[in-house]
Amino acid sequence: MALSPHRMSIRVRYPEADRLGQVNSSCYPVYMEMGRTEMLRATGMSYRELESDDCCLVVAKLHLTFHKPARYDDELVLETSIDRATSARIDHHYRFYRDEVLLAEGRTTLACVTRRGELRRMPEALLERLGLA
Repeated sequence: MALSPHRMSIRVRYPEADRLGQVNSSCYPVYMEMGRTEMLRATGMSYRELESDDCCLVVAKLHLTFHKPARYDDELVLETSIDRATSARIDHHYRFYRDEVLLAEGRTTLACVTRRGELRRMPEALLERLGLA
């Protein structure tokens, strides 16, 4: 069973905007992490639980495409979905909307590693929640 896309609202704060009032591009990876975290939490698991099992999900690849600018005080909807998941990596897809208009899209590949940075298999509990076990 694949996870359904997760949607959440993000209100753009003043320090996230540049001098033109547009969201600084450096904020999008932070928003994407928020989307991944909340998507995982919606399954009943947290990153804290993964870390207690010596599992760290690190960003191995990140890609962003901007279509239209988001601005200070906009209410964005971030849709996070999983394109592919294996026992060692997760590929997420992100879509940023304002009033149903697509503003930006992103993709990440997360690798599962130990605290020492060694590759490892995803914990069984996570694989179950992702429908891979």
